[in-house]
Amino acid sequence: DLGEFNQCKSQLSELMPVPSAEFLAYTVLYNIAISDDSHQSLLLHRLHGGEYASFLADPAVFHAVRVQSAVNRRDWLGYWKLAEAVPNLGGCILHKKVTPTMRLLALKSICKAGAATTVQLDFLTRQLGFKTDTDTSHYLEMVVGEEVIGSCYVDEKKEAEISSKMVYAAIRDKDVKSIEEDQ
Repeated sequence: DLGEFNQCKSQLSELMPVPSAEFLAYTVLYNIAISDDSHQSLLLHRLHGGEYASFLADPAVFHAVRVQSAVNRRDWLGYWKLAEAVPNLGGCILHKKVTPTMRLLALKSICKAGAATTVQLDFLTRQLGFKTDTDTSHYLEMVVGEEVIGSCYVDEKKEAEISSKMVYAAIRDKDVKSIEEDQ
């Protein structure tokens, strides 16, 4: 729970004016999860040349800063690679809050770019960071609210696809919170 994490973070800050590297990495990830740009800017300034610069040598902190960079650049493919190898318990923060946002961002971007076409399901699976087409299908059904998978033939092989235009029309104005409320 992010609320409990914030309470623990506040109490630990009083006990330890200089945080541990692991705690600092969690704080970077937490700031990404709650979209706290002002605290994140100050923290990143301290990491890049400030009093926390030595912490960048720590793998967890370095990883968290790379995640921040991927999120800022809207680089969902880079994010998926980083999300697969999160040190310590940072994945609990990422997978709960950041991953759903990156997934929706990726889906909107892909569907908007291909608004007049269809998109292959296996392509979406890779782009949205899923392991299987079935997971992608379930996600699309949850986000769009209905079955959206059709099929076509590619090189005489039946392939699953979605209509970019239809999916984009259904998700254009949605955010992660509204999707969670619909469930």
